[in-house]
Amino acid sequence: LEMLSGSDIDINHELRVSGLANVAAGLLGGMVGFHSLSFSSLALKLGARHRAIGVIAAITAGAALLLGVQHVGLLPRVLIGGLLLYLGFSFLAKWLIASWGKLPRGEYLVIPLILVVIAAAGFIEGLIAGLLAALIQFVLNYSRTPVIRYALSGENARSTVERGLEDERCLSEAGERVYILKLRGYLFFGTAAQLSSRLRVRAEDRSKAQLEFVLLDFEQVNGIDSSAAYEFNRMRLMANQGDFVLVFSGLKGELEHQLHAGDVLPEDQRIRVFVDLDRGLEWCENQLLENLQDCRDRVPATALQHLSRLFSDPGAADQFLGYLSVMEFGEGDELIKQGEPARDLYFLEEGDVSVYLRPATGELVRIRRTGPGTVLGELGFYLSTPRTASVIADGPGRAYRLTADALDRMEHSHPALAAALHRFMADLLAERLLRTTHTLEAVLG
Repeated sequence: LEMLSGSDIDINHELRVSGLANVAAGLLGGMVGFHSLSFSSLALKLGARHRAIGVIAAITAGAALLLGVQHVGLLPRVLIGGLLLYLGFSFLAKWLIASWGKLPRGEYLVIPLILVVIAAAGFIEGLIAGLLAALIQFVLNYSRTPVIRYALSGENARSTVERGLEDERCLSEAGERVYILKLRGYLFFGTAAQLSSRLRVRAEDRSKAQLEFVLLDFEQVNGIDSSAAYEFNRMRLMANQGDFVLVFSGLKGELEHQLHAGDVLPEDQRIRVFVDLDRGLEWCENQLLENLQDCRDRVPATALQHLSRLFSDPGAADQFLGYLSVMEFGEGDELIKQGEPARDLYFLEEGDVSVYLRPATGELVRIRRTGPGTVLGELGFYLSTPRTASVIADGPGRAYRLTADALDRMEHSHPALAAALHRFMADLLAERLLRTTHTLEAVLG
């Protein structure tokens, strides 16, 4: 009706008026009224653009009621038949002929199907046939919709846990052993089949390192039906045969319940479940560092050890330590406070700390965890801006603190030491930026 009239129609208003009119007609013994596409189309094509057409129709019906229906027979049959033929052929021309070039072929074939079934069996049967055909097309088309938003490996996707440089490089070398699939949309048999096929291709790809962990993130999945559980059980069999672990993350209540009902869960040695993608990635990284021989035997170098390698003079490391002060901290101690001036940076030697943001709501939100061998507070320190986040100790530990005054003294008294420090910080920031760029390329590619 909106397309025919070329105007916006208030459907709620139309339905309210029709409902009130039916109530009144029922109280007075009249017939039920309803919206008619054919009659409305005829009125619009005849040029009727005013509500008076409804009043005239009501008066005509009232006159037939009062004077008798025999007067309707005075109308020429050819006129009534012509109107019916005009309406019928106009709809056939619009849907059967004009829509040929406007609709996809699959959708267009539903129209002659409905027409044939109506002619052969009846209107209701044709309506049901059209609905079933449209439903089948929807299922087929939706099953072709990509359910995987992006696929990444551990090389270009990392958890928010900041590790020492040696651990970071070890994880980069072993990154292909982790396969991350970010899922979206609704999962049923058709879309889940895409997922298992993609996983099978990766598991059988001998040009890449053997899989150890496959992380499936459900954060953007809005639903899952029972038929998808079959495909996830197939993936579980693949994990047993391929000797890798399936890691599920971001499962909401109903999603987790559906997987439990399909016997995909509970957890065992081949299935792990985490609340979000970051914690799932953190667990995979910890398992890699623990299980891989090269990573396990490698003694992580601290930030100070990395700096000492940059000094051409072996005694320069001792000179550098002279500019640092040792800071012992306990669990819950706040090393850096959001909003305060950045007058120092820290080289973390022992213990773990977490980085928190305090948004307008006032509640702390953890955005990163970091361990020994990392540097804290470098951005605010070099940019001379207030701290953008707070750093709170997860347990006891120790850090070396370099103040802005100590750096000024170093630049005047030992410029080579200061240059080595700046070079180290530039390498550190460039490596982080490169890792972020690789992640974006993998997601956008």
